[in-house]
Amino acid sequence: SAAVELAAVKLPASGFTHARVLIIGAGKMARLLVKHLVSKGCTRMSIVNRSVQRVSELQAEFTDAELLFRPFDQMMQCAGEADLIFTSTAAEFPLFHRETVECLPSAGEYVGYIRHFIDISVPRNVSLCVAEVASARVFNVDDLQEVVKANKDERRRKAFEAEVVIQEELRNF
Repeated sequence: SAAVELAAVKLPASGFTHARVLIIGAGKMARLLVKHLVSKGCTRMSIVNRSVQRVSELQAEFTDAELLFRPFDQMMQCAGEADLIFTSTAAEFPLFHRETVECLPSAGEYVGYIRHFIDISVPRNVSLCVAEVASARVFNVDDLQEVVKANKDERRRKAFEAEVVIQEELRNF
């Protein structure tokens, strides 16, 4: 997923190995997040959701990862314990504001004490003013479009390189 690719680029070299990951929401997008996070070596993440059912389904599907259910009313506590927060809910209002993020304890040493929010929700779950907090970095759907474009450009470049190799081999044949 583009969100996981973006996180991989923005996190320090230790990446997902040491980052404490929180996913808010347990729908289709959360499933994709878990799938791609696991493929990047992230094997432990907390998932905040209104009910346990969807998280249980994710736990059954991704048995090689430790997925911890946390109820929605513990979201801020969980955010304070996380270094990397993905939001993917259907909430029609922001879940995080500058004032609430300023009150959170620092993120971990392995991520340079910077908490990363990757908001893949529409409408946004993380208010733009959170970016004003010195210890927070906020990325949203607009930033993901840049990752998608870069991935497409890279695929085009590789396709062109493959075409050159094919043409050379055809000439040699």
